[in-house]
Amino acid sequence: MAPTQFGYDEIVPVRLAVVALLAAGGCWAQFVRDWHRVSTPHFELVSRYDPALAGPLLGELEWARAVLEESFGGNPRPDRRVLIYIPDSPYEFEQNSPSAWATGFYAQLPYRDVIVLRQWSRARQALLHEYTHLMLRRQGGRYPAWFEEGLAEYFSTLRMENQGPVAGEAIPNSLSLLRQAGWLPLSYFLEAESPRELNSQAVAGRFYAQSWLYVHMLRLSPAYKDRFSQFQNLLAEQVSTEQALSRVYGKSPEDWDADARSWFRRSGFPVERLKPPPEGAAAAKPEVEQIGEPEVEITRLTLTAHRMPAPQARSEYDRLSRLAGARCDLQASLGDLAYAARLWRQAAAHYSAAIGCGAGQENLAEGLQTELSRQPPAATAELESFTPETAAGFASFMLGVGRFFERDYAGALDAFRNAGGLVGEDLFRMSRLEALAHARLGQFESALAAVERLERMAQSSEQKLTAQLTREDVERARARAAGPAREPFSRSVLRQYQRLDGVVTRVDCLGGRARFWVEAGGQTFKLLVVDPQAVTRGGETSGPLEFACGPQRREVIIGYQEQADASTETTGRIRYLEFR
Repeated sequence: MAPTQFGYDEIVPVRLAVVALLAAGGCWAQFVRDWHRVSTPHFELVSRYDPALAGPLLGELEWARAVLEESFGGNPRPDRRVLIYIPDSPYEFEQNSPSAWATGFYAQLPYRDVIVLRQWSRARQALLHEYTHLMLRRQGGRYPAWFEEGLAEYFSTLRMENQGPVAGEAIPNSLSLLRQAGWLPLSYFLEAESPRELNSQAVAGRFYAQSWLYVHMLRLSPAYKDRFSQFQNLLAEQVSTEQALSRVYGKSPEDWDADARSWFRRSGFPVERLKPPPEGAAAAKPEVEQIGEPEVEITRLTLTAHRMPAPQARSEYDRLSRLAGARCDLQASLGDLAYAARLWRQAAAHYSAAIGCGAGQENLAEGLQTELSRQPPAATAELESFTPETAAGFASFMLGVGRFFERDYAGALDAFRNAGGLVGEDLFRMSRLEALAHARLGQFESALAAVERLERMAQSSEQKLTAQLTREDVERARARAAGPAREPFSRSVLRQYQRLDGVVTRVDCLGGRARFWVEAGGQTFKLLVVDPQAVTRGGETSGPLEFACGPQRREVIIGYQEQADASTETTGRIRYLEFR
């Protein structure tokens, strides 16, 4: 089998929602014979449920979107419409879902975002949870799992009161779980890289409940709330929870945990009152249309194509492409399908056709450039050449953000040089990332020049603190560079784990994960890669983690954390990998 750019080549980033523990808020809904699409300016819902019920739900979502925009920071760029898909059976959902116990998940693609729900029941809470994930993703940055899930749970309770919107209402089942089942160990909780890693629904429920509580305290406790945005910004830039707590609040994780337990013991939980959205935010009348099987099949296949063998994905794409023909309304969706199937040339052709049919160039440029930052060179070569010039400045900014978080600092700076038309928070954030990228490349004069620009731009107390912390980061990096030579960072990571020097004899690719068979000392070890981005790559080369699936023989140094996983028959998780 050809080498796979494992993880970096995973087409559909997925987030999960375990919302079965949320307070009930859904309503009973009846199937109708035909599939319908119900559309509002920012959402479209495809299902076989009664379309008369979908209109009010989407109206609530339009209102929630406007409220969340005020909370997360307004974005003047047009939003991409979000597709909400509810299969007509739980079985179909389970075939698509990355987790057996999830009740919702989302996928992000160049043309549009897709939220998939198990069923209509509790749809409102599940959609608010998933839409919070999308808002975070659109902001850029990569957060620890506990923060993302806690914030999504926090805003899943968003509702309207006479005085205005409120969020953060206590979730009764979450409180009961923490009282009766207990708290997860803090080290285990903070190291969880995805809810998919958790080994049971019971543990997942405790993880979500605990995540909600920490975020609730951070947003509403007098000791934490005033610096929440600064804390969030550091987490977005992949500063560890421990470091972010120390730098922003002067607290250790243990102190923070003790504060959360005290917060939990209080007699009542406050709510956060949010700024009302503009008048008429949810006033648009929904449009209802009956749709045919091709539209539904394209959606289904788009969600599963990245897990199919390449020949099967190509065959299914060819069938649906022939079925859809040249229909203008399906070209962008076919582009996402081809993209998910890794058919880059076909995706480029469909996206170009969609723009010719009137699809929004700005939204497609932004979505495509964001996704290209995570894809292999083959995708970039085929797709980047046709990217619309409209909104190219912002697209270059997003591309630079993606490269920065992939640790391609030179590539990030190249992209930032082409970014134009940025204002406000986007310009401030780019200047901070420029300073950090220069510092990590050892270009300290350029880094300090970027810090000085950042300090001149800083207006609010939060921005001034961010500029101060950025200067400290740059000065700390310069002091380290001037000190005595130290061992490579990757080898310092290796020392934290169990070391194994041996030979990889086989790699089993398991969807988004991989199982390594390693011979060492006369024994065979089976070890798991859960997320390639969490694996430190050793040796002289850098870049995406690459390996072939199937039988092989490659000498390797592995650092692993002992953690048994019965479902994969592995005894540890790989944290460091160096092919020799």
